[in-house]
Amino acid sequence: MQLAEQGEVTVLSREDLYTKVWKTPMCRLAKEFGISDVGLAKICRKHAIPTPPRGYWARLEHGKKVDQPELPVVDDPSLQAIHIRRVIWPETVHGEQVSSREADAHPEQRIPVPEAPADLHPLVKRTQKSLRVAAPDEKGYVRPKAKQCLDVAVCRASLGRAMCVMDALVKALESQGHAVSVVDTESSRSTVATIMSEPVTIGLSSKQGRRDHSPTREEKRQLSEGYSWGIPKFDYFASEQLELRIVNNIRDAYRSTFGNGVRQRIEDCLDSVITSLMKAAEVAKVQRLEAEQRQREYQERKRQRRQLAERRETEEKYLKWLLAGVKGWITSQNIRSYLQSMRDAAMERYGEIHPESRLAQWMAWAEEQADRQDPLVQSLDSPMDHEHPYASPFSRDRFEFLRIENLTYLDPANAAAPPAEHPPESGHDRGEPADPTVH
Repeated sequence: MQLAEQGEVTVLSREDLYTKVWKTPMCRLAKEFGISDVGLAKICRKHAIPTPPRGYWARLEHGKKVDQPELPVVDDPSLQAIHIRRVIWPETVHGEQVSSREADAHPEQRIPVPEAPADLHPLVKRTQKSLRVAAPDEKGYVRPKAKQCLDVAVCRASLGRAMCVMDALVKALESQGHAVSVVDTESSRSTVATIMSEPVTIGLSSKQGRRDHSPTREEKRQLSEGYSWGIPKFDYFASEQLELRIVNNIRDAYRSTFGNGVRQRIEDCLDSVITSLMKAAEVAKVQRLEAEQRQREYQERKRQRRQLAERRETEEKYLKWLLAGVKGWITSQNIRSYLQSMRDAAMERYGEIHPESRLAQWMAWAEEQADRQDPLVQSLDSPMDHEHPYASPFSRDRFEFLRIENLTYLDPANAAAPPAEHPPESGHDRGEPADPTVH
């Protein structure tokens, strides 16, 4: 089955839509945008765009003078750009026309609503039993209290008629292969029709009527004293007119409320109700697929960000070790250069450096320190490679880097071996002699 499509968005300015509205009738322009003329009129009202009045195009066609008001100026920047989302509906659903006009043209295809059903559907029977013993609220609505009852809120006078309507609707849905169930929560209940594996919520209620408020004795006293604050003007009540609604409605996508009108009763439009339920299921399916696609794209972006963060962390660690190695190597070169200059100055001054002299011993120690700083030279163990015995473990700041004795994969015999994921600690950092086989 072909699904309804939503997604193509037309973006235009207020000036552009104003020009189009006054050049093309609303019904034709709405079709170009892929929405209803009612939806286009709502967009114009929202963005303060005047539209042609009734009879404008007829007077224009007959050459009569017509007035076109100017586009008013608005200060709200959010009203300058207009986004119109196209809604395209399929021509058929399960091989049948989705238009309710065809059903109106064939009365024999309408869903009958018996006045006294011989056998009520189990859900309807359970709902009726609970409604008969339920007390009405302050407005006259009665609602079922038991679990697994349909979402019905009507006045007591319309109870029998409401049960006949719901019985006919539930049986018609199940006869077409759709499931009807009840979802109970702690604070609400819903009647759910599962169509094409998509849940669509429906409900039946009495329309709310109003009448002039009848003041109580206390309110009459307040009115006589000139105080009218807090006294309502109208009283609202549950009328005998029924209204069936599709809860999860997308504006202008399909008809969502059905009730008694001037020319029809709710019993005469159950086929249109099922048609709208099918459209609602199509919209829900499109929205679910789009939401799943957005979730997949979000998860993929999240995975890429996480992968990039891991790569960045690894690169930062390697860069830290690299810069530390470069720093150590430069320090070792500076020490050796300094020692050579000192050796040259001592030879020039004394002619020789005795091996047992304090200078010779100090220079030997300095050579060891140069080797210790040099990552390319394997050096002997030094007390500086061990943690201070009285140092706090929380104040220790070691700067690890690769040493030549750890880079065994640079050996030509190990050229094919990949480097370690994390460069290992040197033996000096662990307080033990370096092991040249560690990598």
